[in-house]
Amino acid sequence: MTVTKDCRITTVESRRDFDAAVVLFREYESWARSCPCFSGFEKELAEISSRYSGQHGALWLVRDRNDNARGVVGLSFQKDAVAELRRLWVSPAGRGQGLGEALVSIALAEARARSSKVVLETVPEQMVSAIRLYEDLGFLPLPRKEGETLRMEMVFSPQP
Repeated sequence: MTVTKDCRITTVESRRDFDAAVVLFREYESWARSCPCFSGFEKELAEISSRYSGQHGALWLVRDRNDNARGVVGLSFQKDAVAELRRLWVSPAGRGQGLGEALVSIALAEARARSSKVVLETVPEQMVSAIRLYEDLGFLPLPRKEGETLRMEMVFSPQP
């Protein structure tokens, strides 16, 4: 468990926490409107506990001191030592406290611990703060065609 500014970040394992993550995912979907990054979203929600646990991935949730869920991020493990950040979202009530950076930092540490070499992220253009955060952490934009959603990547340096 990680604590930051009256909040705690935990790995999602219980049904209660998976349900809270679904609520935050839906909040994100509603805010992002018709982003192509939500293709297959209902299936993802139906499979959330298997997609974001064990060898397939992980999910972290931020709760405030009153136990309200304020933020979420997932990490999905792909083949060839590639991981993908998924669904970073901090609710309006949790913004401005560094929660997004804390969530991404935990996810990146887990990706490194599981020997990922590359971490990908798809981010809607309207998430200006998130894009800035990813850039500050070392993510670089991938080439894209007109109208495609922004994809970014971080390549980890080999460990000595």
